[in-house]
Amino acid sequence: MIYRKQLIMPADDLRKVYKIEYKNPLKAPVRLTIGRDSVVITAYVDFAKSLLKPYIGRNKKEPESFTFADEAVRGIRRNWSGLYALKTFRGGPVRLSINIIRKDDPLANIPKGQRFLKIRRTGFSKTSFVMSPPYRWLWGIIKSGFMLESFGLNWSPYAPGTINLNLTRTIRRYGQVAAHEFGHALGLGDAYGAFYRFGYEVPNTERYMMNNNARVQPEELEMVLNAHMTGKMQYFPRKGPRQNKTKE
Repeated sequence: MIYRKQLIMPADDLRKVYKIEYKNPLKAPVRLTIGRDSVVITAYVDFAKSLLKPYIGRNKKEPESFTFADEAVRGIRRNWSGLYALKTFRGGPVRLSINIIRKDDPLANIPKGQRFLKIRRTGFSKTSFVMSPPYRWLWGIIKSGFMLESFGLNWSPYAPGTINLNLTRTIRRYGQVAAHEFGHALGLGDAYGAFYRFGYEVPNTERYMMNNNARVQPEELEMVLNAHMTGKMQYFPRKGPRQNKTKE
């Protein structure tokens, strides 16, 4: 489903606009809780053992025990938490909070039967990505209306895919990439000119998280809300290869 601008009339209660319910909450690794003027994203995360090791090239301000997983969590919170002025809400800025519950935390209160969002280190790609199990691939392409972007990721609230992170030159960059991939796990497509988008970059998205790993924007939060309300991944508008050709 390609994302369209919200046509819903603004309301003073966010719950009237985004009615999000999970029939099987424990099967949804990442869940949204909507308040009158707030959104809480709760993610149950399972980090691979390789990401629980000290980060190579860590910032000297961090303790020696600071891990890849620690920076991934920090990057997600740093970029997604905050206040957002949504077009669908007229009661002022909406506060978005991030609650990440780690499987490796011995003090975490994890419900029995809870499904986790898996975060791994990629060993065969120079880029980071989110991928579904192979048995979901073909089904995902058909479900998305043959969107090339859906190849490898057949997203749903109950199957957000596995986040695969690659090493980066700096620790902060690693956190930014983790925040971008978290956006895919929330149900967002890319906005930059990737080959599967026929090189089309969505105009005026240079500062978006799903473009340059910059910062989450209000439109991106609206897309996440729509994804979890409809159960369908939200894609930024794209153009075909012929439409992308510029006139000389």
